[in-house]
Amino acid sequence: GGVITFGPPDPTGTNAGLPKIGKRPPPRASDDNGAWGLRGRGHLAFPWGKKFPDTTPSDPTKPNLMGPERFLLRHMSPFNTRKLLKIANVLPTKQSDLAWPDTQYMTNRKPSESWNDAWGHPLVVAAVLYQPTHLPSSPFPTSASLPGWVNGAWPTPANANDAMNRTVPMETSYVPANETLTRRALLDHLKLYQYNRSVYIAVAAVGPSARVDEQRLKSNTASHWADSPTAPQSGTLDLLWSQANWVCQQAKTEPYDQDWSELAFDNPMWQGNKYDYLTPKKKLKDANRDEATYDTYTGKEEHSLLSAP
Repeated sequence: GGVITFGPPDPTGTNAGLPKIGKRPPPRASDDNGAWGLRGRGHLAFPWGKKFPDTTPSDPTKPNLMGPERFLLRHMSPFNTRKLLKIANVLPTKQSDLAWPDTQYMTNRKPSESWNDAWGHPLVVAAVLYQPTHLPSSPFPTSASLPGWVNGAWPTPANANDAMNRTVPMETSYVPANETLTRRALLDHLKLYQYNRSVYIAVAAVGPSARVDEQRLKSNTASHWADSPTAPQSGTLDLLWSQANWVCQQAKTEPYDQDWSELAFDNPMWQGNKYDYLTPKKKLKDANRDEATYDTYTGKEEHSLLSAP
């Protein structure tokens, strides 16, 4: 559940010119930052769509598989949109102005730019990270008191509330206490899930009508773009991501019955991009219409695009 970080190059010493490498431990178990509760919106406790071992089996050598846990595409976090667009070279960088790509994304609404759709509204990229849990002795826990297993933290912190606060500078000396057990845990997850870490990414475009004020869409204030993990519903990125999800996943008989869910990786609801439109008449038929976060609908005809993760 931790994240490897790369800092600015060391100016002197044997590592001169090489980036400083650190590790940010996973979110603290005490942090509740969105629909996925203690895991945080950016982390999965188990691979999306896969069953997971029972934390209290009667026989620890023969664990029961439970789940999969319920995850929805709309709950993925769009906070890292600009970082992911930089990695994809959609936001070119400038050595002379490191803030240039972020400023361009926030303020440049020209339809011709690759980070905007055909109407000049910004693309939004949502993501969630799965990394396996580091267990102390075996691939399956014998107690429900292991905070890392419950919260998807790897390696497991000694105390669930002692993980580093995400707002402090990266810790360059953070390493697993027992690398042998860590590697063993990775192999255990590889046997169980066929992969030992994954990042799921999906892209959204809201189309001609955005549920965000046009001036807000040109704001260079970072907080307007929901950078804060402690206020996950507060900004432009979340509003745009939600809009595309509401439009493209209109429910038929009960809320979320058309959502890309925890079962959709084995039984995909669609592949590639999904396009749909929303009107007041269609909203009345949408089983999601009474959901509180649907209230941002303006009543205008909306056309959105949403990619499968």
